[in-house]
Amino acid sequence: MNVDYLTLCVEGLTGTVWQEKWVCVDNRRSVPGKVLDRLSRVAEQEGLVPVGIGVAVPGIVSDETGTLLRAPNLGWSGIDVADELHRRLGPLPIRVENEANAAAVAEHGRGATVGIRSFLPATPARRCGGPARCPAG
Repeated sequence: MNVDYLTLCVEGLTGTVWQEKWVCVDNRRSVPGKVLDRLSRVAEQEGLVPVGIGVAVPGIVSDETGTLLRAPNLGWSGIDVADELHRRLGPLPIRVENEANAAAVAEHGRGATVGIRSFLPATPARRCGGPARCPAG
């Protein structure tokens, strides 16, 4: 999810990408419920039966609760995205993560940085940001 689009990516349990869909929509200052309704409808329109969902959001996410604490580009704060999606899609595992962190984890696991111990991805969009991926210790 971002300010300009919603994206749906369907992966199998082995990591094979089965389907990707982008929906261009202006989410700036949109009511969170409407955006999450749109996201749920995209999944339902594709006839998907998910066993789990990962949601990447453009904002600060609590590590402990997964709550979207603040998303300045969307104008949101204090949104429990997983709870909202549970209401729409039913009881299944849902993980909410900052979009830059999710991209770094994906890049490190399957992208150009596989096998590289440290890297600093940049994710310029509305504002420039990015996580540092460094080994522990």
